[in-house]
Amino acid sequence: MGNGKGKLDKVSGAKKKPKKNIVDDIRLIIPGIPVLPEQCLFTIQGFQEAMGRAPKGDVGIFKRDVTYKSICSALSQVHMLLENAPDKDRDGEDARVDFEQFVNGKLDKIEKAAAEYLERYKKGKKHGAVTNLLQQVDDVRKQLPTWIGLDWPEGLQGKKLDLARKAGITPSQLKGVNIAHCDFLRFNDDTMVGEPKFLGKGNVNEVQLINYEGTDYVFKQEEVSLGKKPDPAGAVGIDVVNDYRGGNRNIACGLVSELLDTTVIPKSRFAVARGKVGLLMDKAPGKTAWAYRFGKKPWDGELSEKALASLQEQLMDLQVCDILTGQPDRHGENYLVNCEGDQVTITGIDCDFAFGKNIEVLGDETPPYKTKPGKINGIGFMPPLIGEKIAREIQDMDYATDLLPQLSDLLSEEELQATQHRLIKLKEHINQLQETGRVVNDWSTWRSDKGQTVTEFLSRGYKEFDDEKITFFRDVQSLFQRDFAKFFV
Repeated sequence: MGNGKGKLDKVSGAKKKPKKNIVDDIRLIIPGIPVLPEQCLFTIQGFQEAMGRAPKGDVGIFKRDVTYKSICSALSQVHMLLENAPDKDRDGEDARVDFEQFVNGKLDKIEKAAAEYLERYKKGKKHGAVTNLLQQVDDVRKQLPTWIGLDWPEGLQGKKLDLARKAGITPSQLKGVNIAHCDFLRFNDDTMVGEPKFLGKGNVNEVQLINYEGTDYVFKQEEVSLGKKPDPAGAVGIDVVNDYRGGNRNIACGLVSELLDTTVIPKSRFAVARGKVGLLMDKAPGKTAWAYRFGKKPWDGELSEKALASLQEQLMDLQVCDILTGQPDRHGENYLVNCEGDQVTITGIDCDFAFGKNIEVLGDETPPYKTKPGKINGIGFMPPLIGEKIAREIQDMDYATDLLPQLSDLLSEEELQATQHRLIKLKEHINQLQETGRVVNDWSTWRSDKGQTVTEFLSRGYKEFDDEKITFFRDVQSLFQRDFAKFFV
């Protein structure tokens, strides 16, 4: 008979190694054999041996020490859970997520009790045993998702992963979500003030107003797949069924706007809210442009000269951003207008279909170049005028050192190449605008070669559009012409 630590080999008389030790030896020879969570975590007996066995009769510190008993209790519960873990091939993701959260809750209890224990024991055998246990707990946390078949995205770890788990987020909800732009530590259920408020529902998803730490933001749940190919997404080469990444596209547009030193597209990031992961955008003031399309003006009384110049410049800035980002969906419901005295704010929203791999600028036509493909809900031309400031930013922009580092982790290689192509064509167009005097330094005093003001120049060819044709404007050259010329002609 053996002594519990291994049986005698019938041939040699030597003690056989327990199966666990045999697996450990094989693991040294054949890399890749996984260590299961329960194999890297103290058993109750192993922990007691590491700490020093309690005296008979359960007297002394082990009877008095509630913290020690809390560690042992939680440790025992973790082992019981691990023995009954869900099967990654049989059980659904929700069951495995619930299991992972439950195990991590028990591990939290071990860590809390262990931290209290270490406050009393700064050194010695007990300190070493508890420190070793804490390292084992960390190892279990890291290995558990793989063991039960949960494929958490690479880079989601530590407190950020803990918050996702706590919020009830599942790995499938994070498909296509760029983890580097997940600000879960700042925007989560614990920092939320009150409950989300419904703002509206578009073709893709519901929009909510959420207050985090006293500031209002706009939240849209991230959709992994739209299940269909709506125009204009399909036309510009976005696979909204298998590779949508709508949140990434919005974040990338905000980064481009920031690079161009303009605020016409808000900053975005990913947040968690009530069991959902979604895009969180800075809230913009005002109403949509088409809220005014039946004759009501977005300003009171007469628009001041300064406000008009600001309106025109920002509209052209937005159009430049849309050309560079390949935004095919800038209809009048997808940007906001706010006018308060001389202060005007233009904000582009809903950039879900930007950066399609097919969208590009035709370089074989005379200016103004037209974009393709044909079925898009935005402006079909390069900007007829451009502000001096944003023109300089475009001309100074280098794809490899400015754009690529910001966008490479958000877009596909084909989408990045299309962006580089648009930048080249946009630079060429700006050169031609400079040659014809259409780079504007002062929007209030600029005049065309025919003596036209900015308003007169941009309003050329304006005509009313009936509701049936309001989404397709292949002959419209600017947002101002489409949405505001009616107030001036």
